[in-house]
Amino acid sequence: MTLALAFLVLSACAADKPRPASPTPPDPPPPATSLVPSVVSTPPQAVEATPAPPPPAPVVAQPCDERRLQVAVTRATGEGSFILRLSCAGTTFAVSSDRAKPTGEELTAVFKLAPLDWEKAYRTIEDLKWRTFDDACGPNEQRVGMTPGPVYRVEIQDTVDRRSFHCAGVRSFTEPLDQLHGRLLAMAPPAPPSLPGGGDRTGVPQCDVFLDKYMRCIAEKVPAAERPDFEQALADTRVRLRDALVADPSAGPALVKTCDRLQDEARKGTAKYRCKF
Repeated sequence: MTLALAFLVLSACAADKPRPASPTPPDPPPPATSLVPSVVSTPPQAVEATPAPPPPAPVVAQPCDERRLQVAVTRATGEGSFILRLSCAGTTFAVSSDRAKPTGEELTAVFKLAPLDWEKAYRTIEDLKWRTFDDACGPNEQRVGMTPGPVYRVEIQDTVDRRSFHCAGVRSFTEPLDQLHGRLLAMAPPAPPSLPGGGDRTGVPQCDVFLDKYMRCIAEKVPAAERPDFEQALADTRVRLRDALVADPSAGPALVKTCDRLQDEARKGTAKYRCKF
């Protein structure tokens, strides 16, 4: 009985004894602060690749449109010097080459080309950007350009533009021009027809008569200061008439009409000098 009472008392005491409070979880720490603004990472942007330059447009034969180009490469020794002309009239596309050997011997070739081959040659020269080239070199380049060497002068011209290059920079022109000249000569027929009379004859008697009168007018009537331009025009006309006939031997009648027209123009252009044609 006594043991049972003692057990009941202990149980009651245990029930009355305050239970320890369960530990309270600590407050979360305040958010950290910083004087440096946070950087929000963003996915890297894709870098666009630089597009490759477009390939050059394919060369396509174009209408003549009376296009002409003349290239003169003059070397101090005379070896390798040449004058290359590209000319066309209607559907006839021609090449003319005058070149000199160190011995002084002159070689001439005049022949027709297929329109596409002519166009490729024309494009090769145009791709040199010669119309924008400036030959005003600095002192150092001028010294280099004038020292003994294979290149002395390059001149390119058409009916509206004419550029002469004398400095060291012309070397960037001579290599492609030499290669072009060689390729075109390789297309020449083995035995190009010779011109009747040779020399400065065009091969069209009516044209030669007119040009001879024009030459006398220049020599006898035109003041010396004005002659160079007339003489250059006369020389160019002879070459073009000659080239046209050699390129197309059947062009004689058409060239006669051309020379009649040129004579009328010359008569008007030299009226103040009282030239007779």
